[in-house]
Amino acid sequence: MLKLTNSHGKEFRFGGVYRKPANGEYFLDNSGDILRNEYGPDMFSVRAIVTPVTNRHIFGGVIFEELPVQRLSHHGEYFLGVQNQVLTHCGNWESTVPVTILKPIAIEGVQ
Repeated sequence: MLKLTNSHGKEFRFGGVYRKPANGEYFLDNSGDILRNEYGPDMFSVRAIVTPVTNRHIFGGVIFEELPVQRLSHHGEYFLGVQNQVLTHCGNWESTVPVTILKPIAIEGVQ
């Protein structure tokens, strides 16, 4: 596994896969930049496919994973606060600034 970082500081992994990128997938272009395919598989030739490295956070025994795109949060969603704390959106309004949305993926197990 090779780790790469884009110009915004986001980390990606390259696992050795080369193919036409599907819609929504990230890939390396000819100059080495990391791009996201927004056009479908017929737009590009075979490229090196990369996947975003997702950070995980634990809060109250629940493991959360960061979604790759920042956006406005909605009622009931979990998001990452300014000081990297897990927060929940409990109002009927949208947030005013884009935030990192968190998705609950597992419950922390007893080891």
